Amino acid sequence: MSRYRMLNRGVYIALVLVLFAVTGCGRPRQVADQPLPGREIVFQADASRYSHDRRIGFINADGGGLDYVEITGNATSAVTEPAWTPDGQLLLFYDRYTRQLVGITESGTLREYGFSFLRVAPLTQEVRAVLAMAYDRERVQIALFDLETDEVLRTFVIQEDDHPNIGTHAMAGSTLVYHRWQQVGKAPQQIVSEIVALDIDSGTERVLVRKEGRHVDLQSPAISPDGQWVAYTAVDGLYLIRPDGTDQRRVLALDMLRDRYGGGTLVWGDPPPAVSWSPDSRWLLYHRCMLPNPQECRSVETYGIYKLNLETFEEELLLEGGLNPYWRLAPSGEAD
Repeated sequence: MSRYRMLNRGVYIALVLVLFAVTGCGRPRQVADQPLPGREIVFQADASRYSHDRRIGFINADGGGLDYVEITGNATSAVTEPAWTPDGQLLLFYDRYTRQLVGITESGTLREYGFSFLRVAPLTQEVRAVLAMAYDRERVQIALFDLETDEVLRTFVIQEDDHPNIGTHAMAGSTLVYHRWQQVGKAPQQIVSEIVALDIDSGTERVLVRKEGRHVDLQSPAISPDGQWVAYTAVDGLYLIRPDGTDQRRVLALDMLRDRYGGGTLVWGDPPPAVSWSPDSRWLLYHRCMLPNPQECRSVETYGIYKLNLETFEEELLLEGGLNPYWRLAPSGEAD
């Protein structure tokens, strides 16, 4: 992990003080009502931004083995965007109310990591390091955070007027992929939205996709475990592109724009799909609205969890009712 050393000690100290006030030291707490099931896919069980649902859902890659685990006590107020570490030993999720990164072991014990995390993306090549969206004073930064030592190993400095965002799989090898947007001009508001690939060793940056208009119409880039493809979400569907910017293709057509205020404003369906890759890089996993009219998708029952075969482009519904699925990269030790 030598290439992940901090380049600026001052930035490191500021991030530690502002972002990562660790609260998880001490004796572990049992917070799950049962050990976590050894399923291949974990997902968010509720769609409402005001929900207090503390369940975590689990299914196998064929759609079977559905199970839910309830987080007990005061461990968290709501479970959002769950994801496994690459070794399959720790389940991470974001608590939308406390903005806290929470980790739960397979046996159901808790570890809390800190505040001001916006999203985390477990790495494919690091056992206990994650990329985190986090506040650095007045800006949002992408930080490489070590789950074992509670240290920021490196920050990726973003321009002051950028608004960066990472997807479920943000790094493969030395390639970091992320989304950023900037507002340009005044009325009418124009947005420049880009999918970017950054080589963290050389610092070379490549803009893979660029859109300009009144909407931020790119979301959640995710690089495949084999490093061959970047998947991302646009308002008209799911796309693939090579990390060198070639061979762009739409693999699934979707309508994800909604009218708001009587048709005065077009906005994303909430929440838009965030693609997760299968460990063999042959499938895309995601949620989407199951109804013909995306205006009507408001509750979790109106969303389904799907997977898409990238050889045949056949889509398969795995579960009705679920959001933000994540395909674990390592198998569980539990025998089902």
